Amino acid sequence: MNKSELIDMIADESDVSKAAASRALDAMINGVTQSLLNGDQVTLVGLQPGAEIVVYGMDGRECKRQMVRLGMRAELLNVSDLPAGTYVVRCGEGAAQQLVIHR
Repeated sequence: MNKSELIDMIADESDVSKAAASRALDAMINGVTQSLLNGDQVTLVGLQPGAEIVVYGMDGRECKRQMVRLGMRAELLNVSDLPAGTYVVRCGEGAAQQLVIHR
């Protein structure tokens, strides 16, 4: 799903205009980005309990591994120990997501 498709989905499901959905999405992205800049944790939601969260550097090297606790559908991932850069996060068998950390 790209940003435009996500904006359409937000607008449809929230009964707001596409412009309002775009502003809301940008605010959310900016908030997450600022949180990461501050060295805060990332919360991953919609996970399968017992699944593994693995963070890889762009060179394919594993940087961090954490299990989703049983009974949990969300998990905090502390990224304060990772240097600035681009990473790939894989949660269980799900699709990989990009994570960019700015310091």
